Amino acid sequence: MQAIDAAAKQVNSWDVSYLSNVVREKDYQLDAKLVREYFDYDKVRDGIIGRFYFDSHPREGKYTHAEQLGVKLGKRGVSKPSAALVMNFPKGLMEHGQVETFLHEFGHLMHFIFSGQNDIGHSVFQEEFDFGEAPSIMLEEWVWDYDTLSHFATNSDGEVIPKKLVQKMNAARHFGRAIEEARNNTYTAFAFDIYNQNPKGLDLETFETNVFERYSPYGYIEGTRDYASFGHLYGYGAKYYTYQWSDSIAEELLSRFKKEGLRNTKTARDYRERILAKTGTKPAAELVKDFLGRDFTINAFVEKLSRGE
Repeated sequence: MQAIDAAAKQVNSWDVSYLSNVVREKDYQLDAKLVREYFDYDKVRDGIIGRFYFDSHPREGKYTHAEQLGVKLGKRGVSKPSAALVMNFPKGLMEHGQVETFLHEFGHLMHFIFSGQNDIGHSVFQEEFDFGEAPSIMLEEWVWDYDTLSHFATNSDGEVIPKKLVQKMNAARHFGRAIEEARNNTYTAFAFDIYNQNPKGLDLETFETNVFERYSPYGYIEGTRDYASFGHLYGYGAKYYTYQWSDSIAEELLSRFKKEGLRNTKTARDYRERILAKTGTKPAAELVKDFLGRDFTINAFVEKLSRGE
């Protein structure tokens, strides 16, 4: 930070995105602007998906994040599942992180579609919360794979994204992971603690200050009032911690794909039939065991964290 501003005393949360790109360019020789040239929205969309409902671009008054929404529950022999992705991507070139978000939400969509083809009429209420994000987090892996990207990631001249550039992207992939985990821990503590006390007399600003001073690498930023913008505080309640459990499950599922190949058709079919299509019919731990042939552990997740900086 002081290399840019000699008077700087600390790194603030609003500096992180810019400074992270500076470090990636300096230490990993990765130019985010060059990467963006290979991810035009139309090509990303056509390279990833079949036919579903999309609301992909910003407009006035629209929800500003990205999410998958069930349109119609599916039940075998009764109704076909329908789903939509509501997102806010540019109509032209995308950041690679936005492509990753696209795959994340598409993972939810595939989960909804395939699990809506069994006998129970699947809904999100038929799965454990700590399993719900696992299929979407796992699918993010494919946008880091050169063979996958080479099918649709081309620039305006039609040139396929260079393999060396993808290697640089992967080399820088886990930079900032420790900060991201600290952020997750901050919001995990926020969500759990706020639901674990009597709301009468609760001073939200004092509460938020204490949480951020304990867990955030940046401390509390005066006047930010994250409690008013923390959307998952409502949808997830005290269960925001389940994102990290889902992450650990995703790494376990991914371990078989890494061993057998990301495009191994038998592995993919087993995943569809034993994980996605069976959601809600038995405990998630049993589904994972059926797919892996062993009990779940956190070893893969621990190894993933060890790659971070």
